[in-house]
Amino acid sequence: MRRCLAGFLFLLLLGCAGIPQPTASDAVIVFIIPGMTSESGAYQPSYGLAHSVSLHDVSTAERKIVGIISTGQKLAYRARPGRYEFMSASFTSTDFMEANVAAGRTYYVVVQVQAGSIYNPRYGFRPVRAGDFESGLFRRWETNTSFVDRPEAWERWSKNNEKSIATRLQEFRPAWDQQGPAERRLRRLEAADGR
Repeated sequence: MRRCLAGFLFLLLLGCAGIPQPTASDAVIVFIIPGMTSESGAYQPSYGLAHSVSLHDVSTAERKIVGIISTGQKLAYRARPGRYEFMSASFTSTDFMEANVAAGRTYYVVVQVQAGSIYNPRYGFRPVRAGDFESGLFRRWETNTSFVDRPEAWERWSKNNEKSIATRLQEFRPAWDQQGPAERRLRRLEAADGR
């Protein structure tokens, strides 16, 4: 019995160790693909397909790879307080998001299917708001997902696909830059959205 309990506690601590915590000088933004969910948060079956989405910090002229996630995965991005812009890119879609983050807080963003077919889904950013935590939507989004952290592999992929990513950024960013405040609000994390 003691051996089983010790093993359980070890696994529990091992799982908790993977959850990054913000510090007094930075924030953590967690990007999640919880499965095939619609904009309302309702479940949509994935039929076993696992599409990948690359995430990029495009806040400055020097783009930085955040990571690559697929269905059932999440990753954490550590950021200094301030304003950021992110781009997502999948086989069939490109999207942008703005974030204003404060130190000591954890923020969540769902990368979800917003259009397209089950074989060619179009992914987009969906910031998690305080109301999502209270309504139970967040639990549905976060459940059964695991953290991935493969910075070396992501960097290699980013370098190998530099030209393609730069082309997407150049092609799609002007439309994002021209959006008004009301449109951008849908794709913006506010400092108060963290917890």
